[in-house]
Amino acid sequence: MLISDQSSEAPPGKSLGFFCWGISGRTLYEEFVYVQKSNEELIIDMSFIALLPVRDEADIIGQSLRHALAWADAIYVFDSGSVDNTWEIVLDLASREKRVKPIRKEPVYFSDTRVRGFLFHYARQFMRDGDWFLRIDADEFHHIPPPEFAKPHLRKGETIA
Repeated sequence: MLISDQSSEAPPGKSLGFFCWGISGRTLYEEFVYVQKSNEELIIDMSFIALLPVRDEADIIGQSLRHALAWADAIYVFDSGSVDNTWEIVLDLASREKRVKPIRKEPVYFSDTRVRGFLFHYARQFMRDGDWFLRIDADEFHHIPPPEFAKPHLRKGETIA
């Protein structure tokens, strides 16, 4: 979901409106929705879902997952055939943190498009309308959490950041 400018014609009981890009069922959508204000805070029911393909990332995967857990509501992990103990580290952290969702370990010929498509296809069955998904990499760290980055960088009518 991406946020745009405040609507000037909100229905009764609703105070702000946002353009959203997200998922509904198995399709992507764009729509304008209104949300309520409560104690001057917005109530926005959306999640940020991370899709993380890994292979031989044992040296960094623990740190990467802990860093992403600072902002991600769920992290779906697919190991494309690690020969180190990457998968074991993922499973260990998942046993202690419910937001880490190991999908499986399977040696595959790596194609970023196919792996990303597989991860999205798997994770979308657990997503709700308005949820965001981000494909992340184990050795890249966001110095600004994606939820904080996306919201202020949109102009009216934009639906993707």
